[in-house]
Amino acid sequence: MKVRANRAFWPALPRALFPALALVSMCVPNVVLREDDAGSGASGAAGDGGEGGDASGGDDGVCGNGETRRGTTPCGQNGRGRLEQRCEGGVFGDTATCTDPDECADFSGRGSCANGTAENCVMGAWVPGDCQGCEIVECAGAGSACCAGIYAFALDTPEKGYAGRPDVVRRFTADATAINVSFQFDAEGQRGAIGLALSGPVAVSSLTITAASSGAASPPYVTLEVGSGQSGCAHEISAGSVDPNVPAFCWGSFTPSATERINVRVDSTGPGAAELEVITLGVN
Repeated sequence: MKVRANRAFWPALPRALFPALALVSMCVPNVVLREDDAGSGASGAAGDGGEGGDASGGDDGVCGNGETRRGTTPCGQNGRGRLEQRCEGGVFGDTATCTDPDECADFSGRGSCANGTAENCVMGAWVPGDCQGCEIVECAGAGSACCAGIYAFALDTPEKGYAGRPDVVRRFTADATAINVSFQFDAEGQRGAIGLALSGPVAVSSLTITAASSGAASPPYVTLEVGSGQSGCAHEISAGSVDPNVPAFCWGSFTPSATERINVRVDSTGPGAAELEVITLGVN
C-alpha cells in the first residue's frame, strides 16, 4: 500500500546529523540516469576515485623554498579539487590556491527545458539537461519553464558518512505523467531522492506536490537547497503542500528566495525494496 505524503513527518535521525547529510549529498551522491539511458538505472556516474597520493611521489621531509606541488587537502565546488602546497623553510604546507577540475557545482542547472537550453551539472561538468519528467512541474503559471532537469540518487547511513549509493537505485523512469524510482535499501537510515534542478535561483513562496512512497520507506519530505547543497532547509508535506517559511530543520545560510534545486526524499525504515513516486510539483 502506498503512503501518501499528506501527514506530518519528522526525520528519524537527530537534527545534528542533517548538516552533514546536506554537505555529503551534494559532494558525491552519484546521480543516476533514467532507465532508458542506463539500462537498469543501477549504475550512476562514477564517484571521486579518491586521492591516490600526492603528486610528489612522497615527502622526504626536505624541499626547496618556493617549490610547489599538488597537495592532498580537498577543495573546490564539489570537494574533488586539491589545495596547492608550497615549500617554506624546507617544509611543504597548504596554500589558498585550489586546483579544481570541476566547472560547476553538482546538481546545479542552467537554461530551461521549455526552450531546449537546459543543462545539468554532473560530476562537475555541464551536460544536456534530462528533461523527461519536467512535464509534471508547473512553475508559477509558466509551465515547466523553471525546470532544467530531473535526477535521482541514494545515500548510505550516517555511520557510513552518507556516501553515494547508486547501486541502491534499481529503476528510474520519468514521463509526462509521473517520475518513479525503485530502491533496494540494505539498512535503516539510508536515503533515496528524486530531484529537480531549477533553471536558476528561484524565489519559492509555496509548493504543491502529489507524491507517494511504499515499502521500506518513510513518507516523502522535501528539501530546498542551493548549488551543491551547501545550504538548504527540509520541510514536511502537509495535505499536499509545503510552506517554505516553516522548515523542519535547516543547514548553512539559506533563504527560499534563492532556491536552486528541490529534492523529494525518503528515509529507509530498514532493509528492503521501496518506491518513490512524484506525480505533480507546483513551484510558486
